[in-house]
Amino acid sequence: MSDKQQFYASYKNVKIGCHDCKGCSACCQGMGDSIVLDPFDFYRMETGLSYSPGDILGRFAELKIHEGIILPNLKMIENETGDTEQCGFLNEEGRCNIHSYRPGLCRLFPLGRNYTDGELTYFVLEDACHAEG
Repeated sequence: MSDKQQFYASYKNVKIGCHDCKGCSACCQGMGDSIVLDPFDFYRMETGLSYSPGDILGRFAELKIHEGIILPNLKMIENETGDTEQCGFLNEEGRCNIHSYRPGLCRLFPLGRNYTDGELTYFVLEDACHAEG
């Protein structure tokens, strides 16, 4: 984060946008194991995909250790060129096949979260969205 980073409380309105992505899926590539799934993500995916939590964990998510805690992460797959990993839910046009029930971290993009002194604030991930607009 830059020294000039502005933090926003959850009740503040922040106008941001990714220009409707327009087929750009850069934010869905090269994410590694950073898309941590919470119980509500599993619920939304269960409902949207009609799979059980175990099926979701076996097919679309995997367990990883973060700071000594075992957490489920969205699986990434190799892209067509094999030069990076991407979300397995991207279609041929670079659009999200589960957009209406995508994980919470994907919903927040391009906002980041900051926990300091027991307080949750948000900040805009500067230069994170590569879409032109």
